[in-house]
Amino acid sequence: MKRYPTVKAWRFIMRPRIYDAALALMALAVMATHATHADSIPALKSAKDAAYPETIDGFYTIPYVEELRALLVFVDFDNLPGDAEGQRTPEEIAQNLLGIRKDGSMEIVDLFKQQSYGKLEFSVDVDYEWIRIPKEVSKKYPGRLSRRRPKAYLQDAFKAAASREHKLGDYDIFYVAAPEGLHRSSPQHVVEPKDMPEVKNLPRAAVTFCDDGQDSRIEHTAHETAHGMGLPDLYSFGKVDRTPPGPWAIMADNWTAIGFCAWHRHLWGWLDDDRKVFAQSGTKIVDLVPIDSTQGTAMIVIPTDKFPQEVLVAENPKPWKEGIHPGVLLYKVNYAVEYGDVPVELILPPGVKEPTSANALWQPGQTYESKGYRLKVIKNRGGSYQVEAHRAE
Repeated sequence: MKRYPTVKAWRFIMRPRIYDAALALMALAVMATHATHADSIPALKSAKDAAYPETIDGFYTIPYVEELRALLVFVDFDNLPGDAEGQRTPEEIAQNLLGIRKDGSMEIVDLFKQQSYGKLEFSVDVDYEWIRIPKEVSKKYPGRLSRRRPKAYLQDAFKAAASREHKLGDYDIFYVAAPEGLHRSSPQHVVEPKDMPEVKNLPRAAVTFCDDGQDSRIEHTAHETAHGMGLPDLYSFGKVDRTPPGPWAIMADNWTAIGFCAWHRHLWGWLDDDRKVFAQSGTKIVDLVPIDSTQGTAMIVIPTDKFPQEVLVAENPKPWKEGIHPGVLLYKVNYAVEYGDVPVELILPPGVKEPTSANALWQPGQTYESKGYRLKVIKNRGGSYQVEAHRAE
C-alpha cells in the first residue's frame, strides 16, 4: 500500500508497531514542506501557524493515497436484531451505501476511480451476515458517537468483526452499519489505539452508519470516506457570513453533490501539475476544460490580497442536476477560517443568492474583480471556457 502522508498528528495515521521517534522526526519534516509531489501551487498557511483548517479536529491526515481498502460489516443487538420484521437486509443497506450492481461491481469504486482520474485504487470487502453484539441498545449505549473519541460501540464493532476472522489491520477504513432504530448520525471516527486497548491492528478510520445510512447514497459514503482521507466538512456549523459550496462539492452537501471540488482533488494529488495554473502575477489566458476531463487545465488559482492564507479558485464543474446552466465555478479557499466556518467560500455571480440557483456559475462576459486581482470569463469554447486571470504585479 503506497502512501505519501503529510502529517500534523502522525499518531493518527501510523500503526503502533512503526510509530517511533525516527518516524516522528520524518513526519515533522514532511509537515514543514506540505508537499508530496511536484506542484506549482504553494501551500497555504494558517494565520495561527497551527493545523490547516481543512482538517478533522485540527489534524491533517493523508492528502495523497494510491490505494484505499475498506471493510463493511453489519452488527445488531439483543433488543435490536437485524433480521426482525421490517428491517432491511444487509444486501439492501449495502446497495444504498456502495451502489452494488448485479455483476458485483460497485458505483462507489467507480466514483473514486473517475474523480481521481484513475489514480486511486479503492476497494470494499463486504460481510453480509449480521454479527451480534451481546448488548441492548439504550439511552446510555451506544451513547454519543464522538468523532474524536469513539465510545464502547465502536470497540464492540471491531471485536465483532474480528470474531469473524477479519484482519482489521489490512484495512484503512472500517464501515459498520446497524439496523434501523439506532438513532444516531453517521460520524467519521479517527481511531487511536489507546481508545481500543482490547483490539489489535486497527484500521486508521471508521464510519458508523446508523439510521441515516438506511436511505443513503454513495456520495454520502464518499463524503464520510473522504474524512478518513483528511478532508473536513465544508458546510457551516453555525451562522456565518460566508456562502458554502453547497451542491458543488461532496464535502459541502453529500445529498445533492456529485463530485469533489478541484481544490480537494489538488490536495489529494489527483490533478497533475500541468493541469493547474497558478496566476501569481500579470495576466494569463487559459482554457478551462471540464473538471472530469483527463487532460487539459482543470483549475486556475489566483492569490488574493490575503495570500498566503487565501486564494481564488476557478474550475469548470459538471452541473449537479438538469437545468443548471454550465459555466465557471468560483470560490475562495481561506486557511485563516476556523473549521466549521466555511473555509471554502462560494463566489456567486451578481444577483445570484443561492448555490442551488440555475445561474450559480459564471458566464461569458462576466468578471469577478477584487483588490488587485480579477477573473473574467471570455467565451465558451465547445464546453471549455476561456478565462482571463489577472493579478497586479
